Amino acid sequence: MTSVPRPDAPDAAWQAAWETEDNYWFENFSSRPYSLGPDYYDRFRPAYRYGFDSAHHGLGRRVVGRSTGESEARHPEPRE
Repeated sequence: MTSVPRPDAPDAAWQAAWETEDNYWFENFSSRPYSLGPDYYDRFRPAYRYGFDSAHHGLGRRVVGRSTGESEARHPEPRE
């Protein structure tokens, strides 16, 4: 299993991961239904970078969310 580089670790692997992602979107953005044309990726690049960094920011961290009780109260299990 390969390790995923962390955004807070300023190393070449993390930069390469973003460059790979950026290249993918540069090549494929215009094929998306929300694309306004082939030259519009540059306008959206900062948002894609923000999403990329945000998605990887919490890697390896434990996420603390709602308690099980609150979740069950909102979405009860179906009874058999």
